[in-house]
Amino acid sequence: MTRTRASGGTSPSKTIKETLGLSKPSSSSTKTKTKTKPKEEKPVAKYLPTSSEFMDTAESLKVQVGESIHLEAPKKLMSTGSFGWSGSKNGSVSLKNGKKVDVSISINVVVQNSSPSKRKSVGADTKGKAKKGKVIRYHSSSSSSD
Repeated sequence: MTRTRASGGTSPSKTIKETLGLSKPSSSSTKTKTKTKPKEEKPVAKYLPTSSEFMDTAESLKVQVGESIHLEAPKKLMSTGSFGWSGSKNGSVSLKNGKKVDVSISINVVVQNSSPSKRKSVGADTKGKAKKGKVIRYHSSSSSSD
């Protein structure tokens, strides 16, 4: 920032904005600013079932697209080893002009970190045996919808 001396006998170290009270004094002021430490993130416990536990306990998801298309997505063990729900359906959607267009709808809902490679990195069971799922800890960095 370029310093401009204010007239009227004010200190030469103040800018016009500081003299008029439009800004806070510059860092060259006698006051020292204290830096605050960033808050340490607390680990968030999340539950991650085994693939067999998921397949034993999960139910199909019911999905609605628009006003008239209803789709049921059954639970599924994906070819990658991850698990979740998957489904598809054909239907039609109305446009603002009142005309309908035919659409194809596909949905994949994958449980985060359920692939075997991800499960190894977070320390969960990867064998898919009939064990109970594990609670794993993450450091949450965003508020995504899980």
